[in-house]
Amino acid sequence: MTKTRTVPVYVPSLKVEIVDTVVAGDIFNFGFLAKPFEPSCLSKDQLKSHTLDALLQTLELGAKAASVPVSRIGAGSPWARDLKWALS
Repeated sequence: MTKTRTVPVYVPSLKVEIVDTVVAGDIFNFGFLAKPFEPSCLSKDQLKSHTLDALLQTLELGAKAASVPVSRIGAGSPWARDLKWALS
């Protein structure tokens, strides 16, 4: 959950079997921060006018990224191929 200047924003986590939560927060942050650096998000216009939809997409990627390592043993970061199912 986060908040814009006027609206609280909530994105639910994915339902997965929890095995190991060691890196869940770190990987959420990685996914959240990675989304704005996709080539389609780096134009000057895009950076000036991030919308609520763009914020939701970044939160969703963070939640999806965090769902991968918590469902397996070991503190490993997910690869792009691990997230392919979650991004479709």
